Amino acid sequence: MSFLGPRLAKLQQKITPSQAILLSAPSDIQYFTDFQFLVPAEREAYALLTKKQAYLIHNQFSPVVNHQKIINLPGCNLKKLLKHLDIVQQQHSFKTILVDESSLFVKEHQALQQKSSWQVRGLAKQLIWELRMSKDTSELAKIKKAVKISQQAWQQLEPQLTTGMTELAVKELLETQLKKLGSPQPAFPTIVAFGQHTALPHHQPTDQKLTSETAILIDFGASYQGYCSDMTRTIWFGTKPDPEFIKVEKLVKQAYQAAKQKLKAIAALKVKNLDQAARQVIKKAGYGDFFIHTTGHGLGLDIHEPPSINWKNQQPIKPGMVFTIEPGVYLAGKFGYRYENTVWT
Repeated sequence: MSFLGPRLAKLQQKITPSQAILLSAPSDIQYFTDFQFLVPAEREAYALLTKKQAYLIHNQFSPVVNHQKIINLPGCNLKKLLKHLDIVQQQHSFKTILVDESSLFVKEHQALQQKSSWQVRGLAKQLIWELRMSKDTSELAKIKKAVKISQQAWQQLEPQLTTGMTELAVKELLETQLKKLGSPQPAFPTIVAFGQHTALPHHQPTDQKLTSETAILIDFGASYQGYCSDMTRTIWFGTKPDPEFIKVEKLVKQAYQAAKQKLKAIAALKVKNLDQAARQVIKKAGYGDFFIHTTGHGLGLDIHEPPSINWKNQQPIKPGMVFTIEPGVYLAGKFGYRYENTVWT
């Protein structure tokens, strides 16, 4: 079953016959057309939507899938793009092109603006996120598969941790396991931290060696057919854990459960309520100043998507949303502790 038709129709309902939408963010293009970029930093495609038709403007050497609802137009350098737009405009008579200014290259934006046959306006990106935030059954199945791969990789990795391994070596071992389990590449740069490094939430692996009686924090995710998972595990490597580590471990997991418990009744629930639930537990225990990031973030085709699980976000929680819950406490010079899973409503 193809979900592209309904996705395209929902976005087309948001525009008038005099408007066209030009999508340039790789994940947006994949969401609406199934086209996957080989190198997201390069321009391999655009998606063009008018009120009644959708087009994929793509590199001639890139593989495409034929869909009933999408017309494929080969060639996507600037000259070709403008030619395609001229032809489509003759057929659909749009007067305004709505563009995602955050993902267009400057030269692309300038070239579009230089044409007198249409006006260029910024696209309200919330129109896209309103659709992408609620995952359909196809998306959920892929995310759940990515989550399962991550869980299996952690189960395989933990028993292999030994004294003398470096953070970099653990990273390589974990990513090899992810690949063997069906994830072609990690969802984001893997975080492996030993000892005091665990107190920096986004520490990147070094050649520091693992010693006994120390904290280990590993934050990683699998990707499956373009969709991401994200999880963090923090453990004490040894038999004599620091008493404060045990205290913080219990506290962070209580905060995690407090936020997750909120999801049992999503009616009238807002994103900020999840953050508040976790943060209150940690604050009450006297560690509020050491919980230095949000309680989580949305994810899907991108590892960071709306909604941000923060204390100000008034976004209502709706069925089909996928996000992380990841409270943490970070004690500089000692250790950090984060516990994270990918959850869905």
